[in-house]
Amino acid sequence: MRTKMICLAFLLMLLPACARQATDITGVEKPNNGAPIKPGAEIAAVYTGDWTNHVLSEARYALNRSRSGRSNLTYQGQFMGDWNYVTGGSDNRAYEAKRREYSGSTGPVGFRTYELGGWCKFWADLVLYRSSYGLGNGWHLCLPSGYTYATADVRTAGPGWVLQSTLPHTAIVDAPYYAANGSRIGWWVIDSNWIGSTGGQYSYWVGRHAMTFAVLQAYGFRAWKPNYMRAYVN
Repeated sequence: MRTKMICLAFLLMLLPACARQATDITGVEKPNNGAPIKPGAEIAAVYTGDWTNHVLSEARYALNRSRSGRSNLTYQGQFMGDWNYVTGGSDNRAYEAKRREYSGSTGPVGFRTYELGGWCKFWADLVLYRSSYGLGNGWHLCLPSGYTYATADVRTAGPGWVLQSTLPHTAIVDAPYYAANGSRIGWWVIDSNWIGSTGGQYSYWVGRHAMTFAVLQAYGFRAWKPNYMRAYVN
């Protein structure tokens, strides 16, 4: 137990500051051994269940409201976000919470030709937050700080996992990518600010595209199954 508490304390140091509260919830290892937490303290926990289906559904929703992994807009044959997912829906609470957490550094968001998701990590973090209202009591999934939290080989990932590189770039796995002979050679991913970046200019577009294992490994991507949570006080 002492080892767990030391590890948790280190995790809390990595997470950005925000008002938190501790609550009991199924699938969570409660911090501080379940004892009351002082208001405003850093509170985080590890989600021990599997929430990847919810993350996948939310990432697809960001692409198109049908949640099918397809959309009504394409760019060079790739499906693109066809609506203003970040700020155009009814869930402004999530956007404001994440915008504050990123100190306003979101990158361009809204809609211009295609959905503008802002910086890749901000967009993925917003997807995680919105995917996890079902956890209840103010708990939401979130990305750890920095770009080295993902440690698993990309081949071991699955739909709803996060792929992270130190480029840096952040993407959410959508589905396996197969070669013509039926062998799995990579992942279809949904992300922001990858498709359409040319000439050193950032597009901030949200889209779905394929990345082979060779490309992922060349860019230093690692995989992470979403399991970090914070309790937000609104």
